[in-house]
Amino acid sequence: MSVWDSISTTYVEAATSALPLHRAVVFATGLGGSLAVRQQTHLSIFETVARIPLSELASLSAGPLGNAVFADVLFGIALVTSGWLFSRLVLWGVFTLAARSTNLWERASAARTPIDPQQSLADRQAALDLIDRSLSEPRARLRARGAAAELLGGVGIGCLVGAYWGNVLDGLLGAVLLLVSTGLQISSVRLFLADYLGPAMVKAQLQGRKPSGPSGVA
Repeated sequence: MSVWDSISTTYVEAATSALPLHRAVVFATGLGGSLAVRQQTHLSIFETVARIPLSELASLSAGPLGNAVFADVLFGIALVTSGWLFSRLVLWGVFTLAARSTNLWERASAARTPIDPQQSLADRQAALDLIDRSLSEPRARLRARGAAAELLGGVGIGCLVGAYWGNVLDGLLGAVLLLVSTGLQISSVRLFLADYLGPAMVKAQLQGRKPSGPSGVA
């Protein structure tokens, strides 16, 4: 089992929101970008979208959405999928580098604390409550950074695709957004390893669950 298959599973559970609203934003960006390509008014696709009056966006009949076709919806869905795949690819790369540069599993295992078999259920539950409260803040920060990274990644990919019909501005914007997205993913993993993984593994121990260590950690 690789580091990605074990430790990153805990990361994904911590950083994933039940209601990923950022994906709705990415979908809307893809839909709007596809419409802008078909109704382009400026050299840059980004500028075309930026100059659409808000009053037109509010009108489903007279505005740009009135001319939407199924292909625009498909592009929005494809952009959401691309943003998710880019996010997972970056995470895989970050965890792989972390495993090669440090003994990641030993570092995680060091966070485990022996549990007294005679410990009462009440004491164990009190410890679980304390750990849950300590994990709430880093979990919220992980979800915020993860959502922002996936959002910027999806929009960045859309800008790079739009550069085919637009100009260098779209390409530069897409490249910058992908770099920022990657930076957010790296900082998110650092936060996870520093503030979340240790208490989460102690919690698993208190609950009687013992995560299996990877056999091939470098």
